Amino acid sequence: NLLKKYLGVVDTEVKFGWLVVPDGDSMIPELSIIANVLTKHRGFKDFFTPRKFLRCDFYSTSYKLIVEYDEIQHFTIPRAISLKNYPLSITLGFDKNKWIRACEEIKAIDNDPIYRDEQRAFYDSMRDILASRNGLTLIRIRHGDFDWQSMDSQIRLKELLLSHSD
Repeated sequence: NLLKKYLGVVDTEVKFGWLVVPDGDSMIPELSIIANVLTKHRGFKDFFTPRKFLRCDFYSTSYKLIVEYDEIQHFTIPRAISLKNYPLSITLGFDKNKWIRACEEIKAIDNDPIYRDEQRAFYDSMRDILASRNGLTLIRIRHGDFDWQSMDSQIRLKELLLSHSD
């Protein structure tokens, strides 16, 4: 409800025609690099499903803004590896270095299936890189960054959203 208050119409679990997992032959170079470094990390090769449509948590058409809410399972070593291999030219709506530090501190592990950490890191990278390539801003909100029940939660969320919705 807070997102709708500040951004107007907000859709949830949104699919975009451009947010489809590529097969190895049609992968753009930026994603190919990330797939390769994630494969080298623990040796898993088949951690992504070609032609799968990915979803985004929230989307505001009016502001061309995607909001992803990252729970603890997003903060893994494979995610840090993927973030470190982002192209320098990418425009992100979150602090990449803060996310890398959180990944390296938390070191969450989700081994169901065994390659789940690589898969989640790759899919999150797809969202970040392809949103930027398609003229959208993607911001990430880290679970636990602030208390959603506190008196100032609305103010903090409003500041975050409006700082990226120009």
